[in-house]
Amino acid sequence: MKKSLLLLSSMLVLANVGVLNAQESSESSLSVEMSESVSTDESSEAVGESGSENEDKKDPFDPASYETVFEADTYKIGTDMPAGEYKLFALEEYASYDLTGDARGEEYIAYNSIETFAYVVVEDGQFLEISEAFAVPVEDVDPVEPVDGKFGPGVYRIGVDIEPGEYKVTSIGEYASYDIATDANLIEYVDYGSIEKSNYVEVRDGEYLELDEAELIVE
Repeated sequence: MKKSLLLLSSMLVLANVGVLNAQESSESSLSVEMSESVSTDESSEAVGESGSENEDKKDPFDPASYETVFEADTYKIGTDMPAGEYKLFALEEYASYDLTGDARGEEYIAYNSIETFAYVVVEDGQFLEISEAFAVPVEDVDPVEPVDGKFGPGVYRIGVDIEPGEYKVTSIGEYASYDIATDANLIEYVDYGSIEKSNYVEVRDGEYLELDEAELIVE
């Protein structure tokens, strides 16, 4: 009788241990599944955010990135094209713009070759010829961002693309130079210099800086 009771007790203990092990195993599996689910959700959210950022980032040199685009052509300001400030993006090697005060082009106002991008301000009655480039209103354009801590060749608006201050500029070509002007058409120059190897520039809010075969270091 005692042996039978001991045997029965042992069987009950083993049964309880099995139930506990089964519960622990079930809880452990549920915890792993929940952890994997959370990890998967976080990964999906991260991928979604990254994809959204990539979609929002547009190519500034692609005309399709803008709603209002003025392609290569000659425009009469006030008739074909509203007066205002525009940013021009080069599409080919010999891109340029020519701004005159008359249809014959005899009343010269401004001209600039466009290595990458440039700015121009136009007034009613003037004529703007755009070659191998396109123009968009400045309010539709995002500020330029440095690449690896540098701004490459182009024309920059100080206070918008580049913060006012003192910077080092370095040559990346045989005829490297910089120009600083108070106007977008680069008529009123305040500083100019060639860059044999490197140089320093000081730019102020509202000015325009043109880098030709040169880079500006920001960090």
